[in-house]
Amino acid sequence: MLSYSVYILQNPEGKLYIGQTENLEDRLKRNNEGRSRSNNPAPVPWDFIILMPDFTLYILRNLKGKFYIGQTSNLEERLTRHNTNRPKYTRNKGPWTLVYQKSYPTRAEAMKREKQLKKWRRELLLKLIDQR
Repeated sequence: MLSYSVYILQNPEGKLYIGQTENLEDRLKRNNEGRSRSNNPAPVPWDFIILMPDFTLYILRNLKGKFYIGQTSNLEERLTRHNTNRPKYTRNKGPWTLVYQKSYPTRAEAMKREKQLKKWRRELLLKLIDQR
């Protein structure tokens, strides 16, 4: 499953461009080579000025079929923490496997969805996971 980052580019003249991408380094390179919306190379190089993290809602499943629902701005690090027995709830219940993820632009939106999913019955969670 893909995770996207939101970014803002600024050229030396102060012009701003907001977008999203899977690969920030490649996106900047493509923009400066003119391989973005037009085929014309950028007249002046652009630089990233702000990287806005996305927030990922995730569902983990362990070998016994138990689910854990959470949200984070760094999914890879968070999954590692779950599988190294750091968080109290998931401690000694792993290994945990990522079965679902969805990115949101703000932590508030990710937390809102997390709260909703934690109220769902198992059958609904399984349907959501199977849709991916």
